[in-house]
Amino acid sequence: MTSAIVVAAHFIELGLEQSKTVTPMKLQKLIYLAHGIHLARFDTPLINEDIEAWSYGPVIRTIYDVFKSWGNQPITEIPEFEVRIGGKLFRSHLGSLTVDEMDTIKLAWEIGGELTGPQLSNWSHSIGSPWEMTYKIGGNKKIEKDTIKNYFISTMKIGA
Repeated sequence: MTSAIVVAAHFIELGLEQSKTVTPMKLQKLIYLAHGIHLARFDTPLINEDIEAWSYGPVIRTIYDVFKSWGNQPITEIPEFEVRIGGKLFRSHLGSLTVDEMDTIKLAWEIGGELTGPQLSNWSHSIGSPWEMTYKIGGNKKIEKDTIKNYFISTMKIGA
């Protein structure tokens, strides 16, 4: 399990390498997709953060906060991280991921990398989706991990 920011950095890097647009909305939905795939395949979360049901679909609040200044424009920079250990400053744009986590990110990119943010948002709003089931109860509530996992296992036929 890792930070959603680390997963975001990998998706942004893939987009820049392949000249494919990654907007904040698309990034939110790709991380959600990857998280669901990972839960279904490995019965463990991909990201540390909760996913909430907002009006525009599943949202990771930290990703929203970090990338909201981009609006609906393509993200053109990979985020960098600074960590101070023993008085020394270390800077990195990508955290370390397991082989399974990287495979999940690549699979999610293969599925959703060609789609736009609105297309991915429409998919995430499908009837019976974790977002739809949670949002109809009340907006900005946490989408339970088991709800996401079960949806991805049954609907997308992804399993361990």
